[in-house]
Amino acid sequence: MMDRKFAVAAWIAFSCSAMLLVGCGGSDSGETATDSTTPSVTADESDSQVDGTEPETKAAEWENSEQPAVGIKPKEKSVDWEISLRSTDKAGYDSVLKESVGKVVLVDFWGSWCAECMKGFPHTVELSRKYREQGLRVVSYSIEFDEENGAKQALEFLKKTDATLIENLTSSKDYEATFDAFELTSLPEYRIYDREGKLVKTFNNDDNVEEGPTFDHHDIEAAIREALGLPAEKDSAEKEAEAEKPSE
Repeated sequence: MMDRKFAVAAWIAFSCSAMLLVGCGGSDSGETATDSTTPSVTADESDSQVDGTEPETKAAEWENSEQPAVGIKPKEKSVDWEISLRSTDKAGYDSVLKESVGKVVLVDFWGSWCAECMKGFPHTVELSRKYREQGLRVVSYSIEFDEENGAKQALEFLKKTDATLIENLTSSKDYEATFDAFELTSLPEYRIYDREGKLVKTFNNDDNVEEGPTFDHHDIEAAIREALGLPAEKDSAEKEAEAEKPSE
């Protein structure tokens, strides 16, 4: 009988290589998560930086890099441009949430091997900029299938999308243990926490993997506005109607 972990890995690799736009699934195990080898791009500690480049070098790298992902305008190149990726586990994630009490938190669970995750990530970057002043903190948590190179690929993608206002984390455990620890069954998944640290909304495609996404970035933004205590944003039709009203 095929080894369970190998079977899950093969299923994920097949699904994502087909570039499905319905999200990328993960482990459906109910077993307790256990420690495993930390990706080689990180240090031995549970929390470590997948970056050590000086800002001046980062700016030079940006000059020679490929164009950023579609839909994202790169920030002005300067020595202040700095994006890092911190390796941590569920305990480290919980610490970030604890430190964020007083703010609304959006968490984007994604992976550099997941086409749907990367397609939606520019919207996460946009939200981090749009609602920062209103009290939104955005956290990205990458779960990598390739333990050797995944974190490096994730960091490269974060740089291209200019995720400078996001707390960027990556799992220090293997993907299967991480899926179990966070009770995930598919990616991407978005979680929204209120100012008291309570989980108030979750967006995923667990129940409709074959039918396609049942939510989009507009739904996520609406939930964020509600958590921030902001009125619902007017849709394009309402904005056009207001613009056509004669001035008094």
